[in-house]
Amino acid sequence: MVDKVESTEIIWRKALVKGHVNLWVAPSNGGKSLLASLAARELSGIGYKVYYMQEDAAVGDLKEMQQQAEEHEYRLVSSVLGETSTDEILNDLRKWTNSDIDLSEYVLIFDTLKKFSEVMNKDRSKQFFKLMRTLTVRGATVLLLGHSNKNLTNDGKLIFEGVGDNRNDVDELMYILSSVSDSSNHINFTITPDKVRSKVEKVSFTYEKSSREVKPLDSAVDLMSELKIQQLHERDTGIIANIHNEIMHSEQPVTTLANKVGQVMGIGDKKVRACIDRWGPNGLRPHSPLWLERRESLNNKLFIHLPSGTVKK
Repeated sequence: MVDKVESTEIIWRKALVKGHVNLWVAPSNGGKSLLASLAARELSGIGYKVYYMQEDAAVGDLKEMQQQAEEHEYRLVSSVLGETSTDEILNDLRKWTNSDIDLSEYVLIFDTLKKFSEVMNKDRSKQFFKLMRTLTVRGATVLLLGHSNKNLTNDGKLIFEGVGDNRNDVDELMYILSSVSDSSNHINFTITPDKVRSKVEKVSFTYEKSSREVKPLDSAVDLMSELKIQQLHERDTGIIANIHNEIMHSEQPVTTLANKVGQVMGIGDKKVRACIDRWGPNGLRPHSPLWLERRESLNNKLFIHLPSGTVKK
């Protein structure tokens, strides 16, 4: 088994394994299609025959997608315009498995998994993954794009939206985490391994909104799921409101502030202080903190205040 892991070939950015069923999972609008399209362009550029099965796009987006596919010489396949169906696409792939065609240089991208397989239906899902496995036995590389649930695990991890058997049906399960960078014009993405049968690694990218360009980063960035950040913000809503009430008119020493808010809400000072740190300039969203900090040089006393222009005199 170790020898088999060692011999696997990573064909794209440390995150895609040749001849395996790869599954990338993220929330809606979490970067799946963005990164898969980058993979399609780059893999086609080095000689792979890439087929991008796109079932999750709006009709209006298909023209641009087709232009991109033509420019980078890969095939865009979609039933969105109604001239075919996902079943017909899968039937064509089944014909491949019964032919003499060599699939070792083929990369098949399915965007998204739930459009081709009823992920919550065991029988239909089983048929789909049986086909995927047959394709990989013939040498094809499969990349499935899946959705995660809205809820997270207790330790803040994403959860794949599908029956438990699907996890066993794939070779690599990787989650895509995203976070807005210090500049609101950029979004960072990190593909993080979860279940693997190879030496895939964590890899990060940045997306520039103005130019719509995706670039790999030199080193992987540990990102907390934006979904988790949103859930933490919702959980902290009451504490945040009370902190704002206290610092609306003037800055407050952090210890005094934590004590006041704790007494008002009937919670411990430590819980309030954690919230202050979480949403301050060194917290989860340093590009858009809810308040700022000032440290007094003489006694090293820390004060919390609102950004300039928001404090009422």
